[in-house]
Amino acid sequence: MCVDENCNDTNEPIVFSEWTLIGESKMQRSDYTMADLLLYNDTTSNEGNLFALTEEQQEKEGVFLRRYITHYKKVQQYGG
Repeated sequence: MCVDENCNDTNEPIVFSEWTLIGESKMQRSDYTMADLLLYNDTTSNEGNLFALTEEQQEKEGVFLRRYITHYKKVQQYGG
């Protein structure tokens, strides 16, 4: 979880975004919570990879928050 400007705990999760280039001009942003990524991360590997989940795991486990697709020149409009 996060903390606010006064160092008090909040219920707002830490969110990571994965950016993917789609085709020649489209960008896709997928958002995931840190807690869910760590929960389903492969602990058998020496190197962790927060985005190593398969599409099936992402949909089945419910870790995926949002997905945005836009032209790469308009990415700044969807900065969240």
